[in-house]
Amino acid sequence: KLHKGSSQKHGEKEGEDQKMKKTRKEKKRNTTEIRVWMIRKGITYREIRDVLGYADSRTVRTTVYGDEDNKRVLRWFVENGCPKKHLALPKGMNLRDVA
Repeated sequence: KLHKGSSQKHGEKEGEDQKMKKTRKEKKRNTTEIRVWMIRKGITYREIRDVLGYADSRTVRTTVYGDEDNKRVLRWFVENGCPKKHLALPKGMNLRDVA
C-alpha cells in the first residue's frame, strides 16, 4: 500500500529500497544493449540457461540486469562476442577469468 506523497511501500524500510537502487546504478551494466545484442543474434535466456546447465533462467536474467555478477554467465557473453563495455565486468573479476 502506497502512502500519499511517498513511493515507499507500507512496512518497507527506506534504506533497503535506496540500497537496491544504488547497487543497480553501481553495476552500470547496459541491459538494453545486451538485450539488443541477444535479439540480433537470436539468443534467448533459455538457450544460455541450457548451455550453462542451470535449472531456470533467473541466474542469466539477473546477471544481465546487474543484480548478480555470475562469472559463468559473464564468461559466456564475452566468449560469444557480447561487447565487454556493455557487461560492466566487476572490478574484482580478472579478465583472464572471462576471456
